[in-house]
Amino acid sequence: MYSKSLRDLPFNIDVKNVDIKNSKIVYEEYIIENNKPGILIFDKLRAQISNINNSSDKATKLTTAKIQSNFMEHCPLDIEWTFDINNKNDNFRITGSLFDVNSKNMSSFLLPTMNVKMDGYIDKMYFDFEGNDFASNGKLNLDFKNFNIKVLEKDKTKNKVLSWLANLFIKDSSKNGIVKVETENVERDTTKSFWNFFWINVQKGLQNSLI
Repeated sequence: MYSKSLRDLPFNIDVKNVDIKNSKIVYEEYIIENNKPGILIFDKLRAQISNINNSSDKATKLTTAKIQSNFMEHCPLDIEWTFDINNKNDNFRITGSLFDVNSKNMSSFLLPTMNVKMDGYIDKMYFDFEGNDFASNGKLNLDFKNFNIKVLEKDKTKNKVLSWLANLFIKDSSKNGIVKVETENVERDTTKSFWNFFWINVQKGLQNSLI
């Protein structure tokens, strides 16, 4: 967690504000052996970060990061992320919105990591997650259109039976319309990054929305 990494530095820091402009983050994750990594791209990234202070004798102030980016080059993403560096539970809250996500954007990560291909469109997604170093809870609101799931075999051919079953259990309200779901007790893999944890929360919300 970033809060712990900053808290454990062998020296004190006190930075009032940091501005990041026109940057790019590429996140890759290997899950299924012999598959390509799942890739998430955040470009044209801008961030305003305030109160980076790890001095325990200072009055408690939240570190706040406000981030604007294009997700997978085309989808507007806004995030507000707060945490207290000196809180040893590493509590955090991350809220935001994502718009105009198509099936290509979704499948570029889901296909290599889960052997799942999705057809459809997300007009809007709003998220609000709170957690700590071990687990999180949150809310996810989505506006879907025309969803279809294809579960693939290891050789990437479509598994017709599993795909039929997956679509059989997709909630009718998910195929078109707005869905509001909650995620509870999402466990963090403490060997992986905060962004892996954030993605697991989103993934759990999508799963709860569809099935």
